Amino acid sequence: MIIPKNRDEIGYVIEFKKVSAYDKETVESAIAKAFAQIEAKAYETELRGRGVKTIKKLAIVFEGKQVWVKEQRA
Repeated sequence: MIIPKNRDEIGYVIEFKKVSAYDKETVESAIAKAFAQIEAKAYETELRGRGVKTIKKLAIVFEGKQVWVKEQRA
C-alpha cells in the first residue's frame, strides 16, 4: 500500500501474485485472485479512513521473468 502525504493525491493498493505452474494457473486467473484478495481483505479501508479520495488497485503477476501489471480503479 502506498499512502500519499496529501489526501488529494492518488493512493495505491498493490497485490503481488506468482503464477502457479503446479496448479496449472493462468495469468488471468492470478490477476483475478489478486483483485479478489484486495476486495476480500478490504485493503483500501485504511486509505479511505485517512481521507484519500482516489485509490488505484494494482495486481502485479509474475510468471518466470515475465511480469503483468493490471490496474483497477476503486
